[in-house]
Amino acid sequence: MFTSVLLRQCTFICLLAAMPVVAESAPAGKTCLDTEGTDEIVRQVNELRASNGLGKVSVSPALTTAAEVHSRSMRERSEMTHAGPDGTRVSDRVKKQGYRYRVVAENVAAGQESVDAVMTAWKNSPSHLKNILRPRIVEIGVACFSENVTDYGTWWTMVLAAPLEER
Repeated sequence: MFTSVLLRQCTFICLLAAMPVVAESAPAGKTCLDTEGTDEIVRQVNELRASNGLGKVSVSPALTTAAEVHSRSMRERSEMTHAGPDGTRVSDRVKKQGYRYRVVAENVAAGQESVDAVMTAWKNSPSHLKNILRPRIVEIGVACFSENVTDYGTWWTMVLAAPLEER
């Protein structure tokens, strides 16, 4: 297993409104992120945002499902990427969950074995940190899937967004 942090400096930002589509549920898989882990990521994100004068984020079930779908897809393909197997992007995955957004961004990572490790990696990456600190972001979804037979072992996705209409 790689011991170094590997992140792609790739960011997809979508600022156009999306039309709702029939929701797709996340496929079954071995998740490595429980409720406590999700709460810790949200706590760290909110702490970082507060220290930069920004508002808190809250968990969105639709964004969580979009993150789960992508983490599982990366695990199945053993490839860390923002693109789905059919070329879809975060905007497509979010739309598929019926989420209408003003702004959406995605952070991915692979290989980190804990919430603290992945958050440290994202905080130390300028493009990933920029996503976390986007002023208009108000909702988050996070997921992690594991596969012990790959070099990476874990596949992380964080989806950050603001709905088209205020909730």
